[in-house]
Amino acid sequence: MTTVSWYDAVKWCNARSEQSGLSPVYFTDAALTKVYKTGEIDEVYVNWDVDGNNGYRLPTEAEWEKAARGGLSGLRYPWGNTITHDLANFRSLFPSLTFFYDLGTYFGNDTRTLNVPLPHTLPVGSFPANGYGLYDMAGNCKEWVWGGSRYDDGLYRRIVRDGTSDDIAYYVTVISRQAASPNLNIYGFRTVRGYAP
Repeated sequence: MTTVSWYDAVKWCNARSEQSGLSPVYFTDAALTKVYKTGEIDEVYVNWDVDGNNGYRLPTEAEWEKAARGGLSGLRYPWGNTITHDLANFRSLFPSLTFFYDLGTYFGNDTRTLNVPLPHTLPVGSFPANGYGLYDMAGNCKEWVWGGSRYDDGLYRRIVRDGTSDDIAYYVTVISRQAASPNLNIYGFRTVRGYAP
């Protein structure tokens, strides 16, 4: 799913849980009595109770990264250390500016050179799955995960992992992370079920 704010992703997880007869995970109070259903609330509480939590939720950063790696470790991408446009949806720079592990061809929007439009999100399954059978764990769309920080200006930022089709190879690695305003509705998300402390 893409073009969703963090708030809507979390509310969607609760709605899907309730629709499936499962316990919702996100609440607006520390006592976990008020299910998060409406509005844009920064102080959201999670039911991590292994016995009472069986609903859908956003993955933690650690869960997302483990899933992205697809069973491999110590590599930049779910399949190895180099990236091409046959493996992921991302943007290559001019050859003279590219990273040594970006083996893709230039894909940009400078009409003085190639007159090629910026990349756009592609359907799931356009590229090979990783070792766990998961698609698009590198490139295509940034994804909201559970996690965030409060900055000095008092604003919450939530974490997105991966990179978009417009990001260069450096930003679509399995360790790439950024903080973003939770009301931005330009990212995507995946859901998980089960316990994560």
